[in-house]
Amino acid sequence: MPIAKLFLGFLLRFIFIYGLFTVLWFNWGDIYADLFRAGGNITFSSFGREGAVRFLPYHPINKGNISDTRVIISHRQKLNKGIRILSSDAPSIKISSQLAGYTLTVLVITLILATPIISWKRKGWALLWGIILVHFFIIFRMTIGLLFFFSLHQELGIVMFSPFWQDVLNRIYEVLIPNFGIIYTVPIFIWILVTFRRSDWHQLKNQQA
Repeated sequence: MPIAKLFLGFLLRFIFIYGLFTVLWFNWGDIYADLFRAGGNITFSSFGREGAVRFLPYHPINKGNISDTRVIISHRQKLNKGIRILSSDAPSIKISSQLAGYTLTVLVITLILATPIISWKRKGWALLWGIILVHFFIIFRMTIGLLFFFSLHQELGIVMFSPFWQDVLNRIYEVLIPNFGIIYTVPIFIWILVTFRRSDWHQLKNQQA
């Protein structure tokens, strides 16, 4: 089969599957957001020895705001003493579970399912490892964001870096968090890593020839 035809088939399958996941978000997005917050509360239930993080629902007044999660940081002693950290004046950020988790995961799944040539058995293994790796990246990205957020509130005494390490953190933060391009490029790298073998590239070259 000519490589142009393979690419066209891949593109059409990608559009269809990604479109299906987009429709599913509008119908089941609230369920995913609840799961995202539950996972965040389990993963970051304690941040270091003294940090406390809570992922809570957020309902913006502005309909154009896609944020659905409020992330609150505090000192663990406040929780131990029974002091509530859920007040509106607690340090917090608003995030979108769609951008922070759903889109990354869906892109990896879509790229794998739309891939031609490889068997469904290999696609199954690729899906397994792809989902594991993308969630490792989601956790890593969230960890960097929380480290940066805690560093902005040194009055909490949780994260305090020297100027050098603060600069390193700032640079990593700029690459991973406000840079939305990372949401679309990392899934591509994960897809290539878990899906393809060297023999596949040779097969594609033969198809082109």
